Amino acid sequence: MSGAYAFQLLGKILGAKRGTLWVVTTNPFFVPGLAACAARLRGQRVVHYVFDLYPDALEAAGALRVGGAGSRLIAAWTRFTQRVSAGAVYLGGELKRHTEERYGKARYAAVIPVAADEREFLPAKLEALPAVPLRLHYGGQLGAMHDAAGLVEGVAALAVERAAGEVAFDFMAGGVGVRRLESLAGGAGVTLRGTVASPVWREEAARHQVGLVALTPAGMHVCLPSKVYAMMAAGMAIIAICPERSDLAALMRETGAGWVVDNTNASALETGQGFADVVRELMAKPETVREARRCARQAAETRYGHQEISRAWGRFIPKLETRT
Repeated sequence: MSGAYAFQLLGKILGAKRGTLWVVTTNPFFVPGLAACAARLRGQRVVHYVFDLYPDALEAAGALRVGGAGSRLIAAWTRFTQRVSAGAVYLGGELKRHTEERYGKARYAAVIPVAADEREFLPAKLEALPAVPLRLHYGGQLGAMHDAAGLVEGVAALAVERAAGEVAFDFMAGGVGVRRLESLAGGAGVTLRGTVASPVWREEAARHQVGLVALTPAGMHVCLPSKVYAMMAAGMAIIAICPERSDLAALMRETGAGWVVDNTNASALETGQGFADVVRELMAKPETVREARRCARQAAETRYGHQEISRAWGRFIPKLETRT
C-alpha cells in the first residue's frame, strides 16, 4: 500500500503544472523526500508535514535499534527531506524542537495543529450529562506510542468505584495496545469495542464527560495524538497520561480542558495510581468536569477551530515564496 501510494503521488506531481504546492505527510516516512525531489524537477514545491517522526517512532516502538544501521539510514533520509523541502509543518512545539535538533531545520517552519472540524459536533449536543456515573472514553488507535500499560493499571485501580456504578469506562480502540485491555474484559464498568466510523463515533462521544489520551515518554518526541482535538470538539474534558514536557501536556495547561498524569520516569503502576487519584477527585467535583468540558469546546471553536487553522495555513504558505 505504501509503495502504491508513493507511485500514485509521484505520477500526480509529474502531471501537475509548474508552481504547484504539495503538502505531504510522513505516512509513510519516505514519501515527502521522494515527492520533494520529483517536485523540484517540475518547478513545484513540497511541504514536509510531520505527523509522525522517523526513525524515532520505530525506535520508540522497539522495531529499530537506536544507532543501528536501519535507524541511521532513515535518519539520513529525514535530514535530506528537511533540506529539500520548501518548508515543514509540525503538530506541536516540542515535536518541532526535537526534529530540528536531530535532523536540522527546513527552510521555513511553523507549528500548526491538525485539530478537528468543530462543525461536525453541534453545540446543541453538549447537554448536561448525569454526574453519576462519571463516563470516560478512549477512542481511536492505542498503538506503541500510547501508554496502554499505565491506562490499564489506572482502570484496574478503580475496581471498587466501577463495581459501585460510580465510574464507567468505554474503549473503542484498535492497534497493538488493545491486547493490554483484554485484562479488563468482563469487568464491572468497562466496555471494550473496536474502532468505528466517524459519524458513529461522534454520536458515542456525546455520551461521555471525559476523554482519555495516553502518550509514552518516548512518544512525546514522535507524535501528538490528534484524537484529543476531536474529543475536545465533542465537549469532553481530557485526562492526558503523558510527560509534563510534552505538547499534549501543554495543550491541557493552555486551554484548561483537562488534567495531566505525568508518566515521566514512572512505572505503569505509579502512572495508574496517579490516574486513579485524578478520576476520584473528578468524581467528587462534578462542577470541575463541567468547567473543563466548557473550556475544551471553547478551545475547539476558537484557537483550534477550522477558521483559525485555515488562517494559520494562510499565513504559512505565502512565507514560503520568500524562502525558496
